[in-house]
Amino acid sequence: MVDPDMNDPPHDGTRGRLVVALAAVSLAAYLLLSEGLQNHLADMRSALAVIAGG
Repeated sequence: MVDPDMNDPPHDGTRGRLVVALAAVSLAAYLLLSEGLQNHLADMRSALAVIAGG
């Protein structure tokens, strides 16, 4: 009979904390990048408005 716990890593909570930390870091990076992108697009729009307006 095969032991079902043989391939199971120890459940000490390290992997859960790692996943939560990775999710938090990627969410923070996404928010920083999207905020920078929105600011860049706003700058481009205002520059185009100035050029088009003359």
